[in-house]
Amino acid sequence: MVTTAQIQLPPPGQGREPEKPNPNQNGLSIKNPVEHSKKEILEANNKKRAYNLFKEGVKHYNDKLYDKAIASFRESAAVYPDNAKVYYNLGKIYQMQGDNNLAKSYYEDAIKYDPNDSASLISIGMIYFSKKNYPKALEYYNKTLKVAPNYGMAFYNRGTIMGMNNQYDKAAEDLTNAIKLGFATEKVYVNRGLAYFYLKNTDKACKDWKKAASMGSPDGQKAVKAYCTKK
Repeated sequence: MVTTAQIQLPPPGQGREPEKPNPNQNGLSIKNPVEHSKKEILEANNKKRAYNLFKEGVKHYNDKLYDKAIASFRESAAVYPDNAKVYYNLGKIYQMQGDNNLAKSYYEDAIKYDPNDSASLISIGMIYFSKKNYPKALEYYNKTLKVAPNYGMAFYNRGTIMGMNNQYDKAAEDLTNAIKLGFATEKVYVNRGLAYFYLKNTDKACKDWKKAASMGSPDGQKAVKAYCTKK
């Protein structure tokens, strides 16, 4: 059976959504102008404007007006550059549009301002995976799980690479964690079935492949027909 382990960016509306603005996190309010210096007032006003532009960008994204979303996010970053979320959102849009180099650059900017940004870390890993640079992809999946140990998709992505590296015991463990954490897609069951198959546990493999087949997976259906049907 030919394996087709794939890691793909979830389309809009699935997986990680664009980050939503939070005015409280940005410290947008000021008490009384007389209690603050001109510098403090200017910074507060810039944060407020950046917040409004950020909110506008999210609205454009949700309306699928991606060029307008990019313009709003860029202007927000120009006004107040310390917001990691705006760079993540720009990276997500460019990755959706297939410009992985620019997307990676924005994700790296996001991580610069927020080293614990798991969404940007995993996205960089996915870009390296798409370029078949599996060691770098694995590096970023490990970084993702270090800061977000309950990130189901990261376990799936790492488990897929473990399977490709013939580390089937580790692959099965990671894919099991992905399922426990709610990332229970048909591909998870197909890939875990492959791991069990190469670990010579056909019963578990067939159980997973039948589960994948019941979810509509062509690969799961082929595996069941080839290995799990008594002749």
